[in-house]
Amino acid sequence: MRNLVAAVAIIGISTAALAEDLRPSIDEQSGSWMAMSFTDGPVVKICVAGSLDGKISFRADSNDIEFRSSNDSWSLSADASGDVSVKAGPVEKTFHVAAMSATTLSGTVNPDELKPLFDAMDNASSAQVSFNGKKSITASLAGSTRSLNSFRTCVAANGFGNLGSSAGPNASPF
Repeated sequence: MRNLVAAVAIIGISTAALAEDLRPSIDEQSGSWMAMSFTDGPVVKICVAGSLDGKISFRADSNDIEFRSSNDSWSLSADASGDVSVKAGPVEKTFHVAAMSATTLSGTVNPDELKPLFDAMDNASSAQVSFNGKKSITASLAGSTRSLNSFRTCVAANGFGNLGSSAGPNASPF
């Protein structure tokens, strides 16, 4: 249970999900990544996957899919907003985000933008995240393939979106 509580905090689940009395479940944990779902009875309400250090995470529900990035060394103002670029291998995607807190950025993303990024993450060992061209951080992708596969499955199975096919058995061990 302690691991679950730590994962909820690290991946940056909103307090709204916890206030709704949703039950968290770890769906996959591999390397430095984890995938989780939050249910109300038998119904999945939220799917999440992210690095345990919070540098990269994804959250989906019936309303939208979000990209999030956290870094304890950031001191973001309450009205901070801009673009986050995520680069994994040859693929770089940019998302518009805003501060959720002094250390966390969040923004709604188009599922079609995530498909090539997830495919690239399946074959890379790390990703670079930069906010407005600065504050660059490196996120390990060790374990991301299995966690992102679980996230893709959760999102598709619950009608939250289509994030493409999961990586096959010949994909990178990352």
